[in-house]
Amino acid sequence: MRFFPTKPLILLFSIAFFAVACDSQPAQDEANATEDEGQAQEIAERIEEVAFEGTLPCADCEGRQVTLRLKTEEPVFNMETIYVGKSDSVYTQDGTFDIQKGYEEDTEAMVYILNPKDADRRQVFLQTSENPNSLIQLDDNMKRLRTKLPNELIRETE
Repeated sequence: MRFFPTKPLILLFSIAFFAVACDSQPAQDEANATEDEGQAQEIAERIEEVAFEGTLPCADCEGRQVTLRLKTEEPVFNMETIYVGKSDSVYTQDGTFDIQKGYEEDTEAMVYILNPKDADRRQVFLQTSENPNSLIQLDDNMKRLRTKLPNELIRETE
């Protein structure tokens, strides 16, 4: 009866297993990122059109009275703004928007990045998982504004 040394075989199989497992991690990370993007798009597609209203900070007026409509099918937006205390005229912006899923520790949050057609400055809004009926304005670096002024749009009820 002949015995095979089992320790070298176990060691060889262990090394081969870990080499294969470690090699598949980048593919798994890429698959997870693609899945997150797909989930964000799927959530957005469930809501065909939604509107938000509220007052946002203004550097040279009392505030900006804003109505924001998001149409997720295209995805496009329409924003109507009145500069309170400065003019009664309605300023209208149209454009497209992008959605990013997750913000800081809130993995279910949605960040809406508005890309106006006729302006060079995008606007960014945060929809937290704790309060999906509001959009909080963020700065250009996707950070919360440091202000005591209102900076939130509330979802209109139908």
